[in-house]
Amino acid sequence: MRDGPEIRPRDGRNGGVVGTCRYITEYNWVTVALTSAERQRRYRERRAANEPIRKFETVAVRDQRTRPQRWRDAVAALRALQAEYEEWRDGLPESLAESRTAGLLDEVCDLDLDALDVQLPRGFGRD
Repeated sequence: MRDGPEIRPRDGRNGGVVGTCRYITEYNWVTVALTSAERQRRYRERRAANEPIRKFETVAVRDQRTRPQRWRDAVAALRALQAEYEEWRDGLPESLAESRTAGLLDEVCDLDLDALDVQLPRGFGRD
């Protein structure tokens, strides 16, 4: 006798075809794959019993960078954006040179991002 539960292969009357069994060698017992109708029946039974439906949960990946590294990356991103705004300002046609958009672009371009280059503490006595 085999270890594990006794599982019969399905025949044509049960909705399957004879010989639709898989043999799993690591457990040394035979298992039968469910048909779509059987899976649907189990799903409906679970819904009728108000059992929670199992869903996959995703885990957010934590940022592994240190705070000073994240600060340097943020300042670099701001500098790249400022360069893009300067290109936008330089590409404005003459008719928009005195517009509200040009004024806002000038404000962004005039920001001093060098003030953001500070030596941040590393923390826990490693300063």
